[in-house]
Amino acid sequence: MHLTLMFLQLAVIVLVARLVGLAMRRWGQPQVVGEILTGIALGPSLFGWLLPTWQHQLFPAATVDLLKGLSSIGLVLFMFLVGLELDVAQIRKMRHKALSISLGGLVLPLVLGVFAGVVLLDTPGFFPNNSNPWVGVLFLGVAMSVTAFPVLARILSEFRMTCSRLGGLALASAAMDDAFAWMLLAGVLVLARGSTSGVLQMTVGLVVLLVFSFGVLKLLLAKWMQHLEGKGKQVYGLPVVLVLLFLYAALTEALGLHFVLGAFVLGVVTPRGWMVKEWEEKMVPLTTHLLLPVFFVVSGLNTQMQLIQGWHSWLAAAGIVVLACAGKLLGCGYAAWRSGETPAQALSVAGLMNARGLMELVVLNVGLQMGLIGPVLFSIMVLMAVVTTLMATPIFRLGLHLSRQEIGKVPARSAQSV
Repeated sequence: MHLTLMFLQLAVIVLVARLVGLAMRRWGQPQVVGEILTGIALGPSLFGWLLPTWQHQLFPAATVDLLKGLSSIGLVLFMFLVGLELDVAQIRKMRHKALSISLGGLVLPLVLGVFAGVVLLDTPGFFPNNSNPWVGVLFLGVAMSVTAFPVLARILSEFRMTCSRLGGLALASAAMDDAFAWMLLAGVLVLARGSTSGVLQMTVGLVVLLVFSFGVLKLLLAKWMQHLEGKGKQVYGLPVVLVLLFLYAALTEALGLHFVLGAFVLGVVTPRGWMVKEWEEKMVPLTTHLLLPVFFVVSGLNTQMQLIQGWHSWLAAAGIVVLACAGKLLGCGYAAWRSGETPAQALSVAGLMNARGLMELVVLNVGLQMGLIGPVLFSIMVLMAVVTTLMATPIFRLGLHLSRQEIGKVPARSAQSV
């Protein structure tokens, strides 16, 4: 019975996610925005509010574990693909300017997020009583500093600006921002462990994993891939990488961190090449069309907008949205302007960096599973992720429009800048 219901759930999830995603693309938004909204709509926030009996029959608590398992596989594959998308050569080419922008988009949102956490520390339902609330406050700061690198890449691709100078700068900045944010998240998870022995074990384990990955595994993978190409046995590559991927996920989970960190690290250290492109072509369709929509629905089942009740909760939600936007737009925009970009170009980069999208949901689900934030704050942060992602394309369009006006006024400078 559970399997029958699971297949019905998957049919509904894929169908609704596709339809809403296509509708959002018609309105000039990335398809992932529609998929996020689908997850929220199929949960208690909309479907459960309008038709609670039907919603409970379609998504009973007894079957949620099956969906969580599928969503975990999707997250592992997705974070591995995100790691693969990090263009190290592009980052090196623009490292000084990209570093400045990424730090601007990391430090200010982090500070503002910690400030919001301190203000909301004693608010019921925001931070669990059974955990150290100050670790939750730090987690909130890290969650505010995340940038949706995949959403940013999709927007640039739709505008055919991935290979432009401005697009390359935005991609490099977002990649560095997310890399720093994941390192900070790892540190927060270490602190969440609580006991001295647990913290020491996680810290040593994380350091050993990173040293081995970047110092040994990266070289071994490069030689192994060369061997496969020379022997014409590329078909054996993907199964071995999948085994290694799930071992990395299991290892970081066993260390008390989170399996997404292991998947991300393996993606970063995997050498690039045409063989990896073939792996991506095989993994992306299943991940984006099936497994990630399942993750969005699992997140949507945890999101209860009804919990945001009363003027105090809605004021907190509005404040978090404002602080999140201010942190990215001011931090990234000012850093881009100071590094030589025109105000319009700085606005475009900052607008893209303000998008949180799927990366924010991944981080938030980690915090909820680890007991660092409560369901009310989780729902507020999901709302913030949706709002900031919806804002990304309009702000980017505005920046491009203003940039074209600047080109008309100052041809020589703009021809070099865009």
